[in-house]
Amino acid sequence: MLIGGTGERQTLRLVARYADACNLFDIPDGGRTVKHKLAVLARHCEQAGRPYQAVEKTLSTRLEHGESAGAFAERCAAVAALGIQHMVVITTGPWTPEALATLAAAIPMLRADAP
Repeated sequence: MLIGGTGERQTLRLVARYADACNLFDIPDGGRTVKHKLAVLARHCEQAGRPYQAVEKTLSTRLEHGESAGAFAERCAAVAALGIQHMVVITTGPWTPEALATLAAAIPMLRADAP
C-alpha cells in the first residue's frame, strides 16, 4: 500500500505503521521539506518498531515546460541523495512528445549515477 501525504501527526504515522511506500511532494526549497518529512517518518518508524528502510520513499514532482533532461536528472539525483527511491512525474497539461523525449533522455543520466 502506498500512502501519499505529508501530515506529520497522522499521515506519516500511518505510513510508518501500515504502508509499503509513501509519496511526498516536491517543494522547491532545496530539499529542506523532503529532508524534514523523511526525518519525521524515520522517528515514527522507530516509535512503531518498524525499520525505516521497510518503507519505500517516492516523490511527486513536475517536469517543467522547457526543462532540460540534464536539469531534471540533477533534481532527481539531489532528492535521491536524501533517500527518495522513485519519482512520480507529472506535467502541466497533457504529456507532449517533447516532454516524453526529455524524460526518456534523462533516464540514462540517472542510471549512470546509480550505485
